[in-house]
This record gives sequence, C-alpha cells and structure tokens, in this order.
Amino acid sequence: MASPVRRNVVLPEHFGALSGSRSPRRRRPSSISLRRDASERSEGDSQTSSPRTTSDAVLLRCRDTIERLHSDVEEERQKRTRLQDQVVACENELAAAKVDLAEEQVRCRDAESRCTRLERQLADTEQRLKSQKDAFEDAHSQAQQLKSESLQKAQEHFAQSLKLTELESATKRAEARAARGQEETARLAAELKQAQSKASAASALESQVARLQEALEGKAQEAARVLHIGQEHEDRCEALQRELEDLHADKDADRAALDGHQLELQEMALRQERLHAAWKEREVEVQRLQKERDEAREEAEALQHELESSQQQACCTLQHAAALWRLLACCHATAQARRVAEEHREQLEKSWPWSSLRSYIQLTAVMS
Repeated sequence: MASPVRRNVVLPEHFGALSGSRSPRRRRPSSISLRRDASERSEGDSQTSSPRTTSDAVLLRCRDTIERLHSDVEEERQKRTRLQDQVVACENELAAAKVDLAEEQVRCRDAESRCTRLERQLADTEQRLKSQKDAFEDAHSQAQQLKSESLQKAQEHFAQSLKLTELESATKRAEARAARGQEETARLAAELKQAQSKASAASALESQVARLQEALEGKAQEAARVLHIGQEHEDRCEALQRELEDLHADKDADRAALDGHQLELQEMALRQERLHAAWKEREVEVQRLQKERDEAREEAEALQHELESSQQQACCTLQHAAALWRLLACCHATAQARRVAEEHREQLEKSWPWSSLRSYIQLTAVMS
C-alpha cells in the first residue's frame, strides 16, 4: 500500500485559530493567503444576494464530501485494525520462528556433539583395530616360524627313518650270514662224526681221517671265525637294536613334540581365526560408525540448512513486520490527518463562514 502524500495546505486565519491548540506545528498564513481571504470575504458579501439554489448546491456538495470523508475515515480505521492484526500475527510468527530457530540451534549442537562423539569412537576403534592387526601379524609370523620348524623336524625324522631302515636291513643280512655259518658248522660236525665212525672200521682210512681232521679243524676254525663274526654281528645287532630303540624313543619324543607343535599350530590357527573374525567385526563396526558419522554429518548439514532457512525466514518476517509498522505509521498519520479534517468539519458545522467555504472545499479535495 502506497504511503499517502502529505501536502502543506494553506488554511484561512480562523481555521488556524480553531486548530491551533491541536496542531501547533501548522504553518501560519502568509500575506498572499490573507489577501486571498479578504478577496473571498468581499466576494462572499457580494454573493449574499445570489439565488438560494447556488448555496443549496454548495451545501449538497459539502455534505457529499463530508460523507465521503466519513467513509474514508472508517475505511482507514478498518485498514488500521487489519494492519494491527497483521502486525500481531507477524509478531506471533516471529516468536514462533525464534522458538524454531532456538530448537534448530539446539538440534544442531546435539548433532555436532554426536558427530564429535562418533569421531572419537571411530578413532578409538581404528586404534584398537590397528593394535589387533599388529597382534594378528605377530601371530601369523609366529605361526609361519613354527610351521618352518615343524617342517625341518619332519625332514630330520624322515632322514632318521631312512637311516633306521638301512640299519635294520644290515642287521637282517648279518643274521642271515650267522644262520648260514651255524648250518655249515652243523654239517661239518655231522661229517666229523661220520668220519670217526669210518676210522674205527678201517685204519687205512687214517690218512683220510687225518686229512678230514685237518679239514675239520680248518672248518672248525672257519666255523669259529664265522661264530666270532656272528657274535660280532649279534653284538652289532644288539647295538643297532639299542640305537633303534633310542631312535624309536627319539622318534616318539619328536612325534610328541610334533604333536605339541601341531597343537600349538592349531591353537595359533584358531587364535588367528578368532583375530580375523574380531578384525572383521571391527571392520564392520568401523563401517557402521563411519556410516553413523556420515548420517550425523548429513543431519547436521540438513539442520544447518534448516537453520539458515529459518534465519532467512526470520529476517523476511522482521522485514515484513518493519514494513507493516511503517505502513501502520503511515496509516496512523493519515488517520490523524483525517481526524484533524473531521474536527475542522465539526467546527465548520458549528459556525459556517461562507467566505471560507472555498478553502474548505479545496482542503477536502486535497485530503481526498
């Protein structure tokens, strides 16, 4: 709504006298206006003899002007009431916007604190994940070292098994040679008995017996030598048996150690699996925390946008309220001017000077 244009209206002298107490800032009439009032008085005196119809027309015109001024004053009063209602509504909207702004600021601070807390939790989780990853790497290196040691022990056990197999085959060969020597000794003893039986029957065979005895002695010596060799082989077999037992004991100890290493490897594998599962859980937790942090950041950004929009809306509401206040001030000034015109009209109704009728008509025309 456009603000009404204020104009300085020059009123007659008695108008200034009547409204001097109410509007002390009104300008005093100049000499030109005084001369104009004098000429209007002279014209009024000359028109006293004019017909009655002219004064009636002027009175009707003044009455219409007064009614129009009444309607304008009523309309301005209604406009002022509407503007006051709008100002109250704008003030309510401004208060609601301030409350919403405070709530948005509180939510924004809560979101920022939540985002900070999630960032701290994420940093702690990343640190724990890093420590668990280092522990996992240490356990993996220990498992690799134990695996290499177990492979080395298995190779040593395989070499000892090959050596034990060779010793067992040598023992079996020595036992076979001893059995053949015992069979040869038994055969020579049987031949000696047969030769002795033949020597008692014929003395001619003494030489043959002597030869046989010599051969028997040689065979006996060879049998003794074979027996000695068999005894040596037997001793060697016993030593090999003891070595074999020692190797079996070492093998059992190595097998027990290998079983212990395998159990340790299984425990390390289980620990590695648990660490891997915990690492996966930590990764899932880190992803969840990152997702929550992103959601909190998005929520904070949305709250920031809402806060900015609320601030802009509050600024617009304040500007609208200021414009309404300015419009209300203009309407108030217009209503004051209309009230002054109404007071002037009442004063004119009490004492109507025909000489100032034209000035009043000009004033009402200017006010309308």
